[in-house]
Amino acid sequence: RRRPHPRRPAPARAGRSVGNRTMCQLRGDDEGAVQIPPEHLLSDPPTLSSMFGPWARDVPALKARFQGAAPFPHVVLDDFFAPDLARRLLDDFPAPKEELWHVYDNPLEQKLACGTTARMPPSLRDTIFALCGPAVVETMRQLTGIAADAGLQADRYCHGGGIHCHPSGGKLDVHLDYSLHPVSGLERRLNLIVFLNPEWEESYGGALQLYEAVPTDGA
Repeated sequence: RRRPHPRRPAPARAGRSVGNRTMCQLRGDDEGAVQIPPEHLLSDPPTLSSMFGPWARDVPALKARFQGAAPFPHVVLDDFFAPDLARRLLDDFPAPKEELWHVYDNPLEQKLACGTTARMPPSLRDTIFALCGPAVVETMRQLTGIAADAGLQADRYCHGGGIHCHPSGGKLDVHLDYSLHPVSGLERRLNLIVFLNPEWEESYGGALQLYEAVPTDGA
């Protein structure tokens, strides 16, 4: 059973250490190319106000939940997208057999991913563009309490982002995301992950788990 989700940005793969931070290596295809056109970083679509669920009207309460969450600040938003949009994204989500996917098959991860927006179905591509626009970025800044002068911005390269799919037997092991972007050099500040499955049974496995840092070997 697949578990699809659009994502911005996404977990890191093998990387290298830069001081006390980690920089992810490029995969070698088009991960270093700009995927979000500048106009979508600077303006919002006219349909933006109808895209999201009720959570978007109560950002101050979500900020308190985010800051008080354990094992580190995070928040779970039910019905992230409006029902009609969520159904359309799920209906348009590519099947595992389609050719747009990059296949990850290693001890850490067994999954499918596509960060090349030109290959995505239009509904998914346009939604990712909207998530990278100034209104959503500002909403996430307020929700997380990131300072206004911190310069929070979407990743125009969509590195590790885009759409991901875990077919039956897929996995993504416990990992620490990279800190520094391999192209822009900017610091990762926030992950936004949206699961599109309308239902999920515990017996399927694959639940999202969050862990606190546990020092090892004096690190």
